[in-house]
Amino acid sequence: MKVILGQRWYYRLLPRKDNDSEALLTHIDEESGNSCLFVSYELGKERLFTAFKDYLSYAKYTTGVARTMMCFYELISSSRPQKPRFDIDVSDQSIDFDSLIEHVIEAISQVMKDLNLEFNLTRNLLMYDSSSKDKMSRHIVIGGYYHQNNDEAKRFYDLVLEKMPEEFRSVVDSGVYSSRQQFRILGNHKFRSGRYKRFMDKFTFKGETITHQYPVHITSHQQLYTIQLQESLLTEITYCTKLVLPEIEDSSEDRRRSNRSHGYDYEDLTDREIELSLELLKTKMGIDVNSDRSPFTYHSCDSCMILLKRRFRSYCVICNRYHDNENPFLIVVGDVRTVYFHCRRCSNSKKLLLGYIIPLDEEEVIDSIAPQDLQTNQEVTSDISLQHSIDFIPSGDTLSTPRTQQQQLSDAHSQFKLTSTPQRHDLSFKPICKNRYEFNTFDDIFTQVTVPKSMSWIPGLPRKK
Repeated sequence: MKVILGQRWYYRLLPRKDNDSEALLTHIDEESGNSCLFVSYELGKERLFTAFKDYLSYAKYTTGVARTMMCFYELISSSRPQKPRFDIDVSDQSIDFDSLIEHVIEAISQVMKDLNLEFNLTRNLLMYDSSSKDKMSRHIVIGGYYHQNNDEAKRFYDLVLEKMPEEFRSVVDSGVYSSRQQFRILGNHKFRSGRYKRFMDKFTFKGETITHQYPVHITSHQQLYTIQLQESLLTEITYCTKLVLPEIEDSSEDRRRSNRSHGYDYEDLTDREIELSLELLKTKMGIDVNSDRSPFTYHSCDSCMILLKRRFRSYCVICNRYHDNENPFLIVVGDVRTVYFHCRRCSNSKKLLLGYIIPLDEEEVIDSIAPQDLQTNQEVTSDISLQHSIDFIPSGDTLSTPRTQQQQLSDAHSQFKLTSTPQRHDLSFKPICKNRYEFNTFDDIFTQVTVPKSMSWIPGLPRKK
């Protein structure tokens, strides 16, 4: 933990042990802190976490931060009331991005109409852009409404996608509804990307220019920024109305229908099949089946789905990136009990084939299985060992991964010793104005400066010359 400009920042969000003094949630209860704004700060691969009293406290605090160092993210937990939102990123130049955005807006409008809810594009549709010449990126937030938790947010997302053309559904990210989500705050950017998140107070829909209507008359730059900030934050739900979704009957038949819609034949798993599936997962990771050194532990089972709980950071071969909080799951289907590994962050149908299990009391059925029973018509990742995908290094073994041996040892140290602390970055920046400097090391992110009371600069926006 370190104190910067009077604010306590922690190296971790979740405690790794009881009374973990370096974790934010050791010092503040997530449930009782629903009025707080939980924020993370990312500097390359390093992170800090804190909780502000409210969005105004955050706005005041960030006046002491250089624009190029505005890399703050809002933290949204699963149980926190949260606004509906959509994350759209497109790098494929063949996709008509303007048409995609219009389809998203049209689908949202139709769902809100179906729910008999008032929805006005000038007041409720909030559009944010952080595009570059190589990547189009938009955040869409529905103002004036909120969901009770991330499950409701995901259900609303599903309703909207059902109204969209099939070819556009895969580019609307489903990962922003996970149990712990980071959402970039207005005026901020990914470290060294230069792609600042800005509010689009005007956008075009079906040839018509839509101009945002603010709830109050704007009289100053400071007031403009604080209102834009309040509207953009997902957990700031003051003056918002709960968005009530139709009740869904959670029956076995509903789960059966859902599994079949994803190409799976429904069948409940036995305790033995769950045990064998978890053992297969460990085997693919190169871990002894009796070891407790896996990044995942068993959480629960729902029909043919085995839900896993993440214990620590690991690399995902499906998404080709590291995950810190996402909880994956296994799907076990078919006569030979084919086991697939799924990542919740993956927005398409890609999954990892782990292998097959045959319950001990049913080994005799293997001779009667037709070859087509071993096939699948859904996209499966290439035959890559999951051992490679999580960079796990069993004692005495060597992995033929693209990572160097030193990187592997470093990962193993940080994952299993759990004693690593953020490393310093040697960054050299010049002062940007009088009494205001950017930092030179990780410890100097925020400089102790006096901000003039007459200062009219809005954090995240260019200063007046």
